[in-house]
Amino acid sequence: MSLLSRTTPACALLLALLAVAPGQAVAQRLWDPTGVPVAPIPPARPYLPVSVGEGGGAFVIWSDERIDPTADAADAYVQRLLPTGLLAPGWPNGGIVLSDYPSIQYALAIALDGTGGALIFWEDRRHLISGGSGDIYGQRVTSSGAVAPGWLPGGSPICSAPGHQVLSTGFDELQPSLAISDGATGAFVVWMDYVNMPSFDIADVYAQHVTGAGTIAPGWP
Repeated sequence: MSLLSRTTPACALLLALLAVAPGQAVAQRLWDPTGVPVAPIPPARPYLPVSVGEGGGAFVIWSDERIDPTADAADAYVQRLLPTGLLAPGWPNGGIVLSDYPSIQYALAIALDGTGGALIFWEDRRHLISGGSGDIYGQRVTSSGAVAPGWLPGGSPICSAPGHQVLSTGFDELQPSLAISDGATGAFVVWMDYVNMPSFDIADVYAQHVTGAGTIAPGWP
């Protein structure tokens, strides 16, 4: 199964699901061939959405500038679709905001939590406005769209060390980020870290294991 996304001239975020049966040379289209609206938003460029299958449906994550299209302040959102293409019960038409702090939350990564919800991580620049650096934040949402117990509204800090942490390969939000389920309700998340090279010449690769309760897994720093 593969997931495709596109934006219309009106910047409505769309998702089209294609399923390929074994041995079939041509994909069989499900839902509407032109796509299913995930989050109709005003004319502000949505950053690259990423989606993941969940029981035949999907979680879709993205950043957009609907709150203030004139500012450099994209916020992180998530939407859940049922296998029928309808929005999951309790999920609003425009998606659920994960973080709307000032500045940018983008370069999102997602992992399923094994209970119908998901863990989402992103690069967060909320502290740049006060002279800080980019950090990694995360949020776990339940199947109903609620913030899971143990996680902070607006995101929990995963890494806020000195230096700049990015969830993309460089500063291009169109590059991939990485989060992988731990087989329980938590996830592993990987990022590039400039803690040892504040001039951004050389980055190190860091990883963290986060539990479903929003804490660092035992044995991890």
